Amino acid sequence: MEIPQTLVSLDPQTISSITPDHWVYATDSNGFILDVQKTIGSERLILSSVRRVDKFNLNIVSAGVGTNGKTYLSIQTYTDVEAGATFDVRYGTGGLGMTNPGAVTFKINGYDGPEHGILFTNRGFYLDYEEKIEGGSFNANIQMCRLPSDVLLTTYRHGIPVYAKVMGVKEGDFLELDMNNFTPFEHQRKLDFKGYSNNGWVLGGYLDDNRKFPGLQFHLIDSYRLSGTKDETDQPVIGYLDGFDTYLLYVSNYQPSGYVSYYKQGQIEDTFASFTMPTFTYRTLNTDLRHFTFQFSEDFTYYSAYFNSESAIASMTWSIHAPKGKKVIIGKVPSQILAAYPMIRTEAFQYSNCSLTKVITGDSYRESILGIGLEPLSPEFEYYTFSPNR
Repeated sequence: MEIPQTLVSLDPQTISSITPDHWVYATDSNGFILDVQKTIGSERLILSSVRRVDKFNLNIVSAGVGTNGKTYLSIQTYTDVEAGATFDVRYGTGGLGMTNPGAVTFKINGYDGPEHGILFTNRGFYLDYEEKIEGGSFNANIQMCRLPSDVLLTTYRHGIPVYAKVMGVKEGDFLELDMNNFTPFEHQRKLDFKGYSNNGWVLGGYLDDNRKFPGLQFHLIDSYRLSGTKDETDQPVIGYLDGFDTYLLYVSNYQPSGYVSYYKQGQIEDTFASFTMPTFTYRTLNTDLRHFTFQFSEDFTYYSAYFNSESAIASMTWSIHAPKGKKVIIGKVPSQILAAYPMIRTEAFQYSNCSLTKVITGDSYRESILGIGLEPLSPEFEYYTFSPNR
């Protein structure tokens, strides 16, 4: 008798949908069902098949019933999964603890910005934060960890990123500064890309105890904080300061076709002044879930497409995730799942939107499977995401 091939070993905690009920099934590239299983609590789930395949489609059905009696259900389809794949929860690798806490008071005179307009950074977490703006002064009471330490203050002054650094801050300190004495960032860039609007932020980080991943990251500057102020602009200036182990840069560009987002983590000095925000065109050719196709002007690595189905008894979503050039065949839903949720009809799902990712360095499609919204596996990465209007 032929020994079944293990297709996937899955920790149910990797499933992003928080529902008590998950069905997981595998199909081959033609949509034929290879195996179907139901999760039992947090018990590891294994799918197998007597028909051997190199790659398969992983389908996850998550459902729950609301207090109104309506079923809320999501289906995720990941194509091109390698046989024998294992998915485990990505736990952190250690980092900075909440040690040596202490209360510190700051008063910054000459301040005319918005609430939460000044960012305070040291090597620890906050346990408590209170602020008040009155009489042209920004007053903040912060319960900081890892004191004594140097504290970095960053903000905008007339639309330009500026900073001040206070050395050796300790518990109980009252520190009064004048914002007119803040220093402009060492590295700046105006986000003057074509389109309707641009925004961005930069995080600075210290590596964890293993000197690999960021253990703690801090906002150095965030142009979204200019929203609603006299300095609000479609072409803001962002920047960064030297001295951090690693950085995370994010920039968004809204253009007629939709949004382009740029992410880079690691050392950013080599591309900070030169990265571009490409313009793109996107057109759907077939919006049927079972035959979804599109045209896209740019090179990309993988995409995610989203579909919805609404009725009086159920609100359902279906997402498909696939690498570039991979034809997606949905196939039939297993009878066991249809018996539990007879409202699932593939033809009833309507196209909602699509997101395309172009990976330059770091995690690619394989690492993205079941990792949407989770921390990346690579400590350094660079990629673009394209979000067409439709």
